Order: sequence, then C-alpha cells, then structure tokens
Amino acid sequence: MADRIDLPLPERFAGVLVVGDVHGHPARLDPFLAFAREHRLFALSVGDLVDRGPDSVGCLARFRALEAAGDGLWLRGNHEDKVFRALIGRPVKRTEAIERTLGEFATDEGGEGLRHWFLDAYPKAPYVVRFRNVVVAHGGFARRMLEGKGTFAPSLKARALYGQPGRQLKADGKPVRLYNWVEEIPGGVTVVIGHDPISRETLLTRANRGGGRMIHLDSNAAKGGSLSALHLDREGGIEAALQVESDGADPRPVAFAPVTPEAFPHAIADAPA
Repeated sequence: MADRIDLPLPERFAGVLVVGDVHGHPARLDPFLAFAREHRLFALSVGDLVDRGPDSVGCLARFRALEAAGDGLWLRGNHEDKVFRALIGRPVKRTEAIERTLGEFATDEGGEGLRHWFLDAYPKAPYVVRFRNVVVAHGGFARRMLEGKGTFAPSLKARALYGQPGRQLKADGKPVRLYNWVEEIPGGVTVVIGHDPISRETLLTRANRGGGRMIHLDSNAAKGGSLSALHLDREGGIEAALQVESDGADPRPVAFAPVTPEAFPHAIADAPA
C-alpha cells in the first residue's frame, strides 16, 4: 500500500467520519462507530489507536474488522510505530503505556492473533489519506506529500508521524511542536491532524495566507478528555464536528476556534512564524 492513499469512497457511503486519537479507549470509540453505521460513513482513524487506555488491543480489533469489511481505515500514528518497533525487537523507551499495550497482546483473548495481524498490517498502513480537498495525517503535513504516486522519503514519514518538533524543550522534556508547515497547505485544502492535544473544549484551527487551513482533532482522550471526530460529506465538506465526552456517551456537536494568543496562549508558541 502506498504511503499516501487517495480515498475512493464507494457509493454505499454518504461520507467519511475522521476520528481523533483514541489511545486505547474503546468505550469512547464505540459511539462514533455506531454513528458511522447509522449515517453510512466510512470510518477513518488519524492514528494512535493504542497506548494509555484500558484496551488498546480492542481498539485495533475494531479497525481490523472495519478494514476487512471495507468500512474503515487507520493511519499510522507515532504510538503504533513505537509498538511495532517494540514487537520486532528494536529498542524503544519502555513507558508504562507501551508496556500495558504489549502485555495486552500477550494476555488478552485473541491477543496473539491480533499481534500477528498488526505485524503484517502496520507496514502496509498509510501515513496520509487524501479525500477530495481534505488531507488527513497523524502529526503533520508537507506539500510534497501530495506529489507523485504517494511514496514518501524518510523525512516525510517523520513529518507525518511526529509533526515538526522544535529545538526548544517544554517542561516535560519534550520538544515544542512547531507549525511552520501550515504555510505549505495549498489554498482550498484542509489538513486534519491528531497528535497534539492542545484543547479539550473546542477544535482548534490554523489558517495560512493562501487559503489553506488545518484542524487539530486530538482532544486528549488519552488523559480523560473527549474523543473528537469530523463528519465529512461525499464532497469533503464538513457536516459537523463532534465529541464523545465520556465512555458510552452520544456524540455531541463541538465548536471550532482559531488559535489566537488571547484565547490559547499555550498553543500560540507553536504557531507559524
């Protein structure tokens, strides 16, 4: 499978549901999957289905079933990448979150079979999906991702997984995430990413001078926040932005808000220069 997929939406679907970072919380994911079935939507995960929640294997199993039925697709996230590297014996930082995920493969009913599936499926999963004028990636974008047949150099793969890390470190020791790449978004194109949970209450947006924009979809479900999703129609237009606030809750509408220094001072340091 190519690193970038241009999604051909079968006629049986009325649109696409782009789901944010689930992080092992199937009880947040399930209401969105029910919503997708009810509204005939193709389910697309931005990645990071795994780690931190109680059932990473269950979240992977749900998307395995969706993919097998032709009803969904998942992108590579940096957490899937780390789990894959750990499973094939490469050195990774062994956090509590990844140890829990690896343990699920070993102990959960059906976990061993899912482990074999994941080892086969992860190298085939795309980094980027383009649907109409919407581009979905886990962590970041570059204009070169839209060129050619969708085969990426290592630098583009890193951008898709991790975004644009800066040299400055945050208090937790992780690099500040930069968004200079927003200026690369072509006019009329919307880039949707996860990875960076800078707001729980609204979906933050950034725009460039040429008419391109991006949407942050990660609302920190990993650490008790909501799980967010975008309902797209068949033409790629946004029908609704939705959130599941707690386990088993129905999706509810959520507002967009631009990244501004007044409203989001913690996020503006990462905004385009």
